Parts: sequence; C-alpha cells; structure tokens
Amino acid sequence: MSITKLTRLLSFLSVKQTLDSRYEHILLILEECGYKTAQETADELYRRKIIDVPERNRAAPRLTELTQTGVTEVVGKKRCHKTGKMVAIYSIKERTVDDGQH
Repeated sequence: MSITKLTRLLSFLSVKQTLDSRYEHILLILEECGYKTAQETADELYRRKIIDVPERNRAAPRLTELTQTGVTEVVGKKRCHKTGKMVAIYSIKERTVDDGQH
C-alpha cells in the first residue's frame, strides 16, 4: 500500500465514527424534513447543534456518498438561498422490490 493510500485510510478510520454518526443525522433530517439541499441540510445540522458552523461542506460530501451508494437521490434543483446558484435537492431514495431489498 502506498503512503498516500495508507495516510487516507488512517485518516478515514480516525473519523469513521463521526462519519457514521453524520450519515445517521443527515438521513434523519431527510426523513423528518423531506427534500433538502446540502446547504439546507448543513443549516439543520447546525440548528440541532450537530456541527459547529452551518457550512455546506459539512453535509455535501456525505450526501454525495449516500447518493453514490443508492441511499439518497437527487430529485431536482433549486436556487441556493446563500449563493444564488442552482443546486441539487436530495431525498431518501424509495426502495422497490426491484432494488433487491426484501
């Protein structure tokens, strides 16, 4: 294993518990509140005192990972209330029998 890969792995392992918790908090927010952008999710994490600053980057990477694994999905776009840019809206992905879930 290269030093870079080892460094990344050790870094990941050191924050894994926080990541697992962050995933759970994000999924709970989406379940309770419905559709959210990354910024809105970060704002809600901050409001609940889960993160120390309401920055988009505290939620966006986890939303991307949850989407890549099929747990959440992008369901549309809207203008961000902070940046004015068009951004993705996320939701928990509905499971069907075809998804292989029983």
